[in-house]
Amino acid sequence: MKYAILSLGMFIGVISQSQAQIQTKIGAHIAYGSEIENIGAGVNAEFGLSNKLSVAPSFTFFFPKDYGYLEQKMWEANANVHYYFLNTGVVNLYGLGGLNYANVEVETVWWGSSFSESQAKFGFNVGAGTNFNFGGKIVPFAELKYVVSDFDQVVVAAGVRLAL
Repeated sequence: MKYAILSLGMFIGVISQSQAQIQTKIGAHIAYGSEIENIGAGVNAEFGLSNKLSVAPSFTFFFPKDYGYLEQKMWEANANVHYYFLNTGVVNLYGLGGLNYANVEVETVWWGSSFSESQAKFGFNVGAGTNFNFGGKIVPFAELKYVVSDFDQVVVAAGVRLAL
């Protein structure tokens, strides 16, 4: 009977420990896009599926770029999957892959009339990132990805996520 109770206690401990690592996190980030050559801000989330796998949607709005008579705006929405290949406790490295949807708009004012043209494209993301777990609910992160599409660009992002 003692062994059954001890085994049950160990089983519950292992299950609760593994569930503790499967978290939901929401946060904000700043980013730099190499194609638009400007910084942006956005929101992101991460939904743990297992200890090694999570789904990570994000949205980034790049600040408008002014070329005098022309203004360029860009935003992107991403649906990525993170695969954690190194969990040291403090530093957790992951590879990422997923889908990207980007929208670019160019607007100009000429002789009192406003003209704009926008274009949206789907693409793929590939990259890597890291979370820094310092023991609190706030988890800083950094990420580097390459967007493969008609709007090819490297995006470097850093921010924080709040573990729920």
